[in-house]
Amino acid sequence: MHEEEDVRSIKDKKLNFQSPIFLSEEEQGTKKRFLLKQNDKMKLKWDFIIMAAAIYNCFTISFEIAFSPEAMKLFGFQLTNYLTDLAFVMDMIINFRVTFINETGDEINEPRAIAINYLRH
Repeated sequence: MHEEEDVRSIKDKKLNFQSPIFLSEEEQGTKKRFLLKQNDKMKLKWDFIIMAAAIYNCFTISFEIAFSPEAMKLFGFQLTNYLTDLAFVMDMIINFRVTFINETGDEINEPRAIAINYLRH
């Protein structure tokens, strides 16, 4: 009898990711959405990586335009530049899946509203 109740209670429980980067199913409304919370630690780390890539671009692009050194045409620099560009593209995609806080202080987790907010700002 206890085994049946245990099995039923396990089946009745909804899948809830314990990681703070995932919203619970109640917040998502469906399992298929993947959203990051705006104030998540992983998002903060990603933002630092993007800031470092932007600083790298500021210096290398300026240096390359000003001096046109042959060393900047080496495979290592080209690869780093392509990876930096890829990081920026990934950041645009990720930002379409990050919640935001509206004017009233509510965290918005609706993908359409997030996309509209991202495009406006």
